[in-house]
Amino acid sequence: MGNTKFEECYLRSRDEILSVEKLQEIHGKHDGEYDDKYYGDFYCPECFAAQLSFHPNAQTPHFKTKPSAKHEEDCSYNFKSAKKKELEDYCYNSDNHDSINRKLKTCLELLNKSPKKQKSIQTRGEAANNSKYNYFTFGEGEARRSIRRKKLSMPLHEDHDYNIPMIFYGIVFAEWDLRNDNMKYIRLRNAKTDKYICAITVSKNIYFYIDDSMKFDNKRKCDIAFITSMVRKEKFNNCAISYSTELIISNISTQSIL
Repeated sequence: MGNTKFEECYLRSRDEILSVEKLQEIHGKHDGEYDDKYYGDFYCPECFAAQLSFHPNAQTPHFKTKPSAKHEEDCSYNFKSAKKKELEDYCYNSDNHDSINRKLKTCLELLNKSPKKQKSIQTRGEAANNSKYNYFTFGEGEARRSIRRKKLSMPLHEDHDYNIPMIFYGIVFAEWDLRNDNMKYIRLRNAKTDKYICAITVSKNIYFYIDDSMKFDNKRKCDIAFITSMVRKEKFNNCAISYSTELIISNISTQSIL
C-alpha cells in the first residue's frame, strides 16, 4: 500500500504519536525546531518500522511511506482497505463484536504518550491467546482487509471520510443529550478549539446496554473511540452506533467543562 497517506506518524526519539496538523504548525514557524528535533524521525504510527516522508506543501499535508521502507508483516498498511460492503458485513455480524471492541481499545492506546511500550504489553498479551497483535485488519489470507481510522482532531474530507464505516477516535469534549426519550445523543467538540465535530445517535435500547461508567452529566473532556459511517446533513456531521460494543469512552474528566 505504498500510496497510502498518513495523518499521523510515530516519533522514535520521543516514543509518541504526532499528528500532521501539529507538525505542520511546527514546520511553519521556520525557527529551526523542525530541522533540529523532527526531521527524518517519522515512522508508521502502527508498526513503528517503516520510515515515512513528510509532505507539508501538498494540497492536503500528509506523511507517506518512503519507497525503500517496509512495514511489519501484520501491519494493516500492508493490506487493501476494505470496501463499504465488506465493512458493513463485518460490523453488523454479532460474532465480530469482541473484535471490534478490541480495535477501539487499541485506537485509544494510540493516544498514550508511550505507544511503543503499550504495544509491547498488548503483543505479549495477544501472543498468550495465539492471535495476531494487530487489531486493524479482519479476514484471512488474500481476503484480509484493513479498516480505516480517523482522528477526530483532523478535518473530514468529502471524497473519502463520509458514508463508509471507519474508526473515529481522539480526545474530545463530549456531552450527553438525554432530552429525547427514544434517541440519545453524544455531541462532540474539539478539545483544543471547542469547535463542533459531530453528534452520535444512540437509540434507547443501545443506551441501556452502555456501561454506566461511560454516562455522565454536563460537558466533559474524555478519550473516545467508535466505529460508524459519518454522514453530512445540513452542514453538520452526524452518525449512529448499532451496538453498545461500537463505542468506548474513557479517561473522563472529573470536572465539567464550561
